[in-house]
Amino acid sequence: MQDQFDLDYTRHEDVRTVVETMMTTRRTHRNRMHAYFKKFPSKEAALLKPHPDTTEEQWKELCDLFTSEAFMQVEQDRIQLEQEERMKREQERMRIEHEKHIQLEQERMQRMRKEQECLRAEISKELEKKMSSVMEKKMSDMSKRLFSQFGGSKR
Repeated sequence: MQDQFDLDYTRHEDVRTVVETMMTTRRTHRNRMHAYFKKFPSKEAALLKPHPDTTEEQWKELCDLFTSEAFMQVEQDRIQLEQEERMKREQERMRIEHEKHIQLEQERMQRMRKEQECLRAEISKELEKKMSSVMEKKMSDMSKRLFSQFGGSKR
């Protein structure tokens, strides 16, 4: 790994990389400072105990920034956007879960319909067998009665 980099500031890519790195570093530093600032109940309390990585003057400027209306509005907007995004993700998750539940319920209902159809078919077959058996017995009984009435005796 190199300890130094040779950057060509005439190249757009190098300039962009440096600027992006500086912006990320600045944002990270400001976020750390803001997290430290939020631990205090008030600006005055924060001013009494500056962050160890800053001078008193830098810390005062940061405290002024963190309590400015513009910063607080941006922070409020960011929080609201995050909440809205969370709500959108939750709604999407719930929609997907609901669709999945509906699909599973439809599949369950379809299985139940098939089971009912199979049971009806079985019952119908059983009923047919019993009816057939009953009809055969009645026919046999009727035949015997008829035979006994009309030609039952051999002469």
